[in-house]
Amino acid sequence: MTDLIERYLASWNETDPAIRRNLIEDLWAEDASYVDPMAEAHGRDAIDATIAAVQRQFPGLVFS
Repeated sequence: MTDLIERYLASWNETDPAIRRNLIEDLWAEDASYVDPMAEAHGRDAIDATIAAVQRQFPGLVFS
């Protein structure tokens, strides 16, 4: 479980688009969905775009 949590946080904290995409590919199922009160993303492309948007909106934010 710890490994899964660490990989999830790493995907949200990675600012290099290519590295982040590799993390997403390894962690998220192709048809995965991410839903919270502020965002809804379906599929890896949308999840990647959501993470990138959060990073742009909150520069320097690190999830732990």
